Amino acid sequence: MANRTDWDHATRQPRHLAAAADAELRRRHPDQPFPPLRSAEPEPRTPAQRDELTLSPEQPPAETDQWIMDLAAGHRTFVDRQNLQIPAANPDYGDLGPAFPAWTGPGKDAILQPPRPEIPPSPLLLERAAARDADREAADKQQPGDIPDVSG
Repeated sequence: MANRTDWDHATRQPRHLAAAADAELRRRHPDQPFPPLRSAEPEPRTPAQRDELTLSPEQPPAETDQWIMDLAAGHRTFVDRQNLQIPAANPDYGDLGPAFPAWTGPGKDAILQPPRPEIPPSPLLLERAAARDADREAADKQQPGDIPDVSG
């Protein structure tokens, strides 16, 4: 699980950038067909290859298959890559930092967007608002001692 977590942290930025680039390309060219994004992960192992990894106490371990050795070599390469440092130009100074830093996530800055278009109200709505305002003005003009006419 720790290896999976390390991989997730190390590849988060390229994965998000790939998904964002794909979405932007599809947004800009909606009529053009694009194949779906595919993972670069290797194909799943066959049941026979997976059965090689399951050992029982009475079964002697078989020769290590080439794909298992390739997997271990890939893991060592990944770990070595995560530990690479950028050397300083002057050897008297320390390293400048990791060569492949973990992505910290998107920034918290505001996303610039154009202002929303102004939508004029419909004439019917303007008439209703004017009638409501006229009713309120008439109610405000009544004196406190006036008795409203309810003979309706």
